[in-house]
Amino acid sequence: MDLKISCSHQKLSLLNKSKPVADSVDYLTLSFSFSADWDGTAKTAVFTHGDNTYTQLLDSDSIIVPHEVIASPGFDLSVYGSVGTKRITADVINIPVAVSGYKDGQTPEPPTPTVYDQIISLCGDARDTARSVRDDADNGKFTPNRGVDYWTDSDKAEIVDDVLAADEIQQLSVNEAERITAENERQSAETARTDAEADRQKNEKSRVKSETERASAENNRQLNESARSGAETKRQAAEETRASAEAERQSNEAARAGAENTRISAENERAAAETARVTAENERAAAEAVRQENEAKRQEAYNGKADIIILESQTAKTQSINDAVNHPIEGLNIYGNSDQDGTPTPTAPVDIVSAQPTVKISHLTKSQSFSVPEDYPLRALTCSAGTIYDEFYLKDGAVWYVQRLYYGPMPAVSKITTTAIGKFVSKFEPSIDPDIIAGTATDIFMCTHFAQGGSGAERIYLHNGRGRMQLTTSLTVEKINNLSNCYIMYPIAPITTEITDSGIVSAVKALSTYLGSTKITCDNLCTIKYRADTTAAYNNLLKKINELQSAVITLGGTI
Repeated sequence: MDLKISCSHQKLSLLNKSKPVADSVDYLTLSFSFSADWDGTAKTAVFTHGDNTYTQLLDSDSIIVPHEVIASPGFDLSVYGSVGTKRITADVINIPVAVSGYKDGQTPEPPTPTVYDQIISLCGDARDTARSVRDDADNGKFTPNRGVDYWTDSDKAEIVDDVLAADEIQQLSVNEAERITAENERQSAETARTDAEADRQKNEKSRVKSETERASAENNRQLNESARSGAETKRQAAEETRASAEAERQSNEAARAGAENTRISAENERAAAETARVTAENERAAAEAVRQENEAKRQEAYNGKADIIILESQTAKTQSINDAVNHPIEGLNIYGNSDQDGTPTPTAPVDIVSAQPTVKISHLTKSQSFSVPEDYPLRALTCSAGTIYDEFYLKDGAVWYVQRLYYGPMPAVSKITTTAIGKFVSKFEPSIDPDIIAGTATDIFMCTHFAQGGSGAERIYLHNGRGRMQLTTSLTVEKINNLSNCYIMYPIAPITTEITDSGIVSAVKALSTYLGSTKITCDNLCTIKYRADTTAAYNNLLKKINELQSAVITLGGTI
């Protein structure tokens, strides 16, 4: 069997798919194909199996595999080539080997010659060839052609020297072979002694094991006897347990029957309770129908009557009205709300946020809502005299928007005619209503960021106080000029605009209160006017009077 091996540069590859079988001798061959960089080298194959390594010279790139390595599961193969000081090596590949049916006990095959043995053999062959050639020359078998058909005495002397050198090498090989043989015999004797000692120890272990097994068997017998006695005791206990379990089962069966009777009774009670619930629900529905009928009659009695009055609720974000009737609201005022979340800096502006509120009116089963459009921003500014609001309101059937605050870039410097802080605002907008601005003008500003003017340490600091701005008293026209990029908010003369958008007007006029309890919520402060039941309003007022009287008496006063 011939295995094809490819050697490309330093990479070996097995080209065959067939798998050799172990224990063959002088049968398995390897045929190599080398890349061009191996040309001219003396190639040697290296075989390894276990701890044993064998080397073989390659003859015509083909070789017989040493039988010592042909064993399962396989052997490793490598190759190297030499020429002068140059050496080429290759990687290692594994040749898998299948298990054979060959049995031990037969005469062992002679060992595969080593590389040294192969060299000696080649030298011997060369010596025999030289002697044969010399004899043929002496016997006149060649035509007189020196170097081809005959040799001179000097040629013969040189050949004899080569042969004698080969004989000397062969003698050295024989001595080495005898030494190796003696060493092998010594190792074999040592191995035999070691095997004998191992057999003795194995026999001793077997004797001890047998004694241990006998003692263990006796212990097992005693344990089995004890287990049999224990099993009998357990059987008797199990019988007693079975009898007790049977008695318990009978008791449980009786309890189950009682529980089933209890369940049936409870089911009957549940059914009765369900019947009672349905009856109560029907009664509640009937009562609700009567209440709604009475409410409708009461509302009908109020419609168009003189005992319906107009009251104005308190201003708040959340209002609960318990004296209203079913009627569109008479008036609605929604006030502005602005805030600034943080203190601005020259490099970190903080926006002023003005909420666009939504008003919600809700009842037990009804609800309405209206959101102020973004086209009508509602702002607020707090100063020492109070808060100034933009406003969105319904009055006398018309909807209005009042702008009392300006928000945008700092007005042009041309409007600044004085450096007096007390007159600063009035010079922004000459038409500001003086009734709106109470107190000094220095605390009714809000801005988005600081502004810096002048040079060096001369700075204008606009300080945010959650709705209040303070200007430094060192304000000058030059510094004001540098405020042109600062967005601010400040009071202006009121600008009142009637809203004529029919959709907005209709949505506001559609808001209504409801008979009984009505809840009004708004994102901003708001005031609502509505129609109220005179009797309910009177009772509420009387209740407040009584509460005030009680408070006065508690404080030690008299009524």
